[in-house]
Amino acid sequence: MTKEDVKKQEDAEKTVESNAPTKIDPQLEAAQKEAKENFNKYLYLRAEFENFKKRVQKEELHHIQYGIESFARDVLDAVDNLERSLQFVKDDKDSLVQGIQLTLKQLHQIFDKFGIRPIESLGKKFDPNFHEAVDEKESDKEHGTILLENRKGYMLRDRLLRSAHVVVSKKQK
Repeated sequence: MTKEDVKKQEDAEKTVESNAPTKIDPQLEAAQKEAKENFNKYLYLRAEFENFKKRVQKEELHHIQYGIESFARDVLDAVDNLERSLQFVKDDKDSLVQGIQLTLKQLHQIFDKFGIRPIESLGKKFDPNFHEAVDEKESDKEHGTILLENRKGYMLRDRLLRSAHVVVSKKQK
């Protein structure tokens, strides 16, 4: 072999050595590490989100089951007053009437506290969204005017809780 051939062979070996992947590119290694970290973060967040959903469902069920607890406690006070009123029926009828009036006042205060309000019906025009006509009576009032309320209707904030049972006017014959 000549000096030229030896030099060509050395150059070829250097070229092969420089092209051989002896070490992973530092950028690729950093990207792989970052991808692995991001995947682990994703798995952690996914598990955390699943736990959050379960916690929210549990709290929602709790609110459904016990959401009226405060309301029930307040109504129980009114029930206690009614029961006490019944104890005095034999002794003093005036005390009974007074006890019932106080209990009714207490119930109305409880209703106010929880956003429950009666629907004002007497003398108003019949509205099927809030009233249920149980009878019609001839009257000199305008047709469809509410003459009598058999059962009060109630709203819970902006929703109908119970429609009012009413008697409406009809034209006289």
